[in-house]
Amino acid sequence: MQPAKELAALLGTKREPICATWIDLIEQMPDMQAMGQSALDLHMLTTHGLDVLVACLSTGSYATLESYLTSVYEAYLSADADVADAIDALFLCKEATMSVLRESIACGSAAMLDACARMDASLRHAVTFLARQHAVATSERLRERQERTEALLEIVRAAASTLDLDEVLRLVADAINAVVRVPDCNFRLIDEERDLLVTHYFADAEDSGLASGSSSRMPDLSLSNLGGFGWRVLEQKVPAVCVNTETDPGVLREWTRLYGIKSILAVPFVVKGRVVAIAFALTYDAFREFDQEEIDVVSGIANAVGLAIENARLHQRIKGMVIVEERDRLAREMHDNLAQAVGALQLKASEAAAYVAQGRTEKAQANLDELQDMISEAHTDVREAIFDMRTVVSPAEGFLPTLQAYLNAYRARYGVDAELRMEAEAELELAGDIGFQVMRIIQEALTNVRKHAGTNRATVQIERAAGQALIKVCDDGRGFDREWVMSEAGHGLGLQVMGERAESVGGALEIASRPGQGTCVILAVPAAPKGGPL
Repeated sequence: MQPAKELAALLGTKREPICATWIDLIEQMPDMQAMGQSALDLHMLTTHGLDVLVACLSTGSYATLESYLTSVYEAYLSADADVADAIDALFLCKEATMSVLRESIACGSAAMLDACARMDASLRHAVTFLARQHAVATSERLRERQERTEALLEIVRAAASTLDLDEVLRLVADAINAVVRVPDCNFRLIDEERDLLVTHYFADAEDSGLASGSSSRMPDLSLSNLGGFGWRVLEQKVPAVCVNTETDPGVLREWTRLYGIKSILAVPFVVKGRVVAIAFALTYDAFREFDQEEIDVVSGIANAVGLAIENARLHQRIKGMVIVEERDRLAREMHDNLAQAVGALQLKASEAAAYVAQGRTEKAQANLDELQDMISEAHTDVREAIFDMRTVVSPAEGFLPTLQAYLNAYRARYGVDAELRMEAEAELELAGDIGFQVMRIIQEALTNVRKHAGTNRATVQIERAAGQALIKVCDDGRGFDREWVMSEAGHGLGLQVMGERAESVGGALEIASRPGQGTCVILAVPAAPKGGPL
């Protein structure tokens, strides 16, 4: 019989004592507890391992050994154990085998030396195979982590690049759905002032693939009525998992049953120690466990974009306030103009009626003629207001081209020759609310020229000075007494609103006018050169 097969046969007969010795040695390893192997597991592992070694010696093939090592490696990975422990356990196999073989083979004999050589060859192959497998697995894990990190960074960049709350939350929801593979991820925003967990409804929820029973349609919840599950998330500021909503006493049963929710992963978004939102990843068809790696990745997303969510919410509030302020300004402007016009129309109509009653037809006709002119003027004012509001400074067009187009159209519509004057070095960009408010001030100034200046000539001059844009709207008309116009009797609401518009964007407004000497509206606002960062 060949020496290898003789050794295999001998190992087969000594199977039980070798495995018992091997288990004793493994149990003495320092990290045995961390490996999480039970006595039954160890017995099966060592018995199978020795059988594989016998097969290798009998056949001369390492195929069965490699298959065994693959299963061992996967078991260690699932237990989150160090692969070095598996290699140490393999070396202990030789020690256990040789201690038993000494009872049957003389030490120093050719047979013992051959047995040692064959055991060493098998161990070298096993260690090399495990190391190679570990290197491949480690490389794959590093690749996956790099991909997750890159995806996370892309989410953060995308979320930080927009102040649209709906867009920020949609990006986060898509990312969480991709990580934990759930059909629905929705958000509750914390409203501490109203003690509410506010449901965020996506603008196009019908087109987003949400089920008709989706929890995104849930009503707002009081923070004091969240249940233990919700409070764990708020108080501990860490993710919480509910695998089975039917047995977890902490969830709100009324809404989990109503919406058919099976499992929940709740993730808080924390900014400066305060929870600003909670994402709920939900399942409806089956109960689901979420592994720690999934939870860690989702937590990383939450940590990275929490500030972006808070910034978007703040922008939404400010935008709402700006809209309210603009509506108030427009209402006051229109009320001021219309109230004066309607009051004058009522007076003229009453006078005409009185003249008719007195039979003074010439006077009545004169009043009716004046009434017609006033109605025509009021009609022009309304059409001009609509025309002005349709002028929008878009990033694509830019402020100066939009202004020039407006002046050309204004000249054609109302006969006021408003010339744009600007030095080449004065080219600038007025973006966002600054451009909007500057345009509205210029429009109001030109309306005053048309209605009150008694001239059809005006200039809009733009200069640059110390990081500011100076916009001057001047005419050579009749001018006015500024103090009287700004008084209650003068109804200077238009000038007051122009000043408010300038202040709202960090600018300042000055009105230079005297009777018979024309008027100049001078506006200073922050500005950047063309192509600059503003």
